[in-house]
Amino acid sequence: SRTRFPSISPATNWLEPSELPRYMPVPAPTIVLRRIVQFQVTCPVVEMPYTIPDARNAMSALLRRTPRPTAVLCGNDILAFGALQECLWAGVRVPEDVSITGFDDIDMAAHCHPSITTLRVPAFDVGAKAGELLLAALRTGSCPPAIRIELELVVRATTAPPAAPDSVARLRKGRLRDRTS
Repeated sequence: SRTRFPSISPATNWLEPSELPRYMPVPAPTIVLRRIVQFQVTCPVVEMPYTIPDARNAMSALLRRTPRPTAVLCGNDILAFGALQECLWAGVRVPEDVSITGFDDIDMAAHCHPSITTLRVPAFDVGAKAGELLLAALRTGSCPPAIRIELELVVRATTAPPAAPDSVARLRKGRLRDRTS
């Protein structure tokens, strides 16, 4: 199984990009990683503005780490696309060398190459439930209880079991092609 998997997430505050922490070794706060955190595994979380170039920069930094990640969990499909593009530019094979997942299942995730594995969010259901809860809160004057929304894992071409040992050895040596080649 994959054992080193950082997360690239949208920035959670309104700071300027230069003020954002570039690398924070904290337990990943995403629901997908809850089980990992339960076993006290610390995963790097890289917070980025919501742009493809920033996701590429984050992925570039993660690829320079030793050991390199074997999977990257992205907080949305835009960030997953940026991470994927950086891997393609750097000569890192997806999913053989690194798996990448997104979140949202926007149309682009299914139509890029390779297509992005993601979690589908039932946006209509979320909006309808939010409306119901808001109306109930206005009616009762109390805060509604927390609810759970079921997500659907959409497995596509950016995830696979870990690579064979010879590929892992190549990754550990840090061979990456220059971005401009």
